[in-house]
Amino acid sequence: MQPVPLLESRSLMAQVKTLSDLIRKLCQSEETFSKGLNKRFDVSLPQLKCLIALNEGGPMAPSQLVPFVMANSSTITGILDRLERKALISRSRTSQDRRMVSITITEAGKALLQNVPFPIQPNTLKVLERLTAQERERIIEALTRLTTTP
Repeated sequence: MQPVPLLESRSLMAQVKTLSDLIRKLCQSEETFSKGLNKRFDVSLPQLKCLIALNEGGPMAPSQLVPFVMANSSTITGILDRLERKALISRSRTSQDRRMVSITITEAGKALLQNVPFPIQPNTLKVLERLTAQERERIIEALTRLTTTP
């Protein structure tokens, strides 16, 4: 393996820093959006993602919500507890196996979804809309590679 020339090394490090700063900026933007969502609609971004998944996919087991929220099972349980207290979802046990729980969005949950904005910071959405489909696909591909564990 040949040593990396110092100039290329600095260039790589500059790129890594820029990428890190931009990812952090996106995260801060999402956090700000989530706080506004919670303040205005009394629902967090993870709660909203659960409601959207249930509205689009129908009743689900809690474990099926994990990929939509990108959280672990215990976190999902807490999210569902809060949504149930707000009467936005209901939990029911299946008749075949009483251990299995099915989560369903309620009419109140559906009504909330009619009023809340799409779960992405509006400025980010505007920028993404101006990109071509091919540009968006390249971003998806690059971020997928970046977030996939080797």
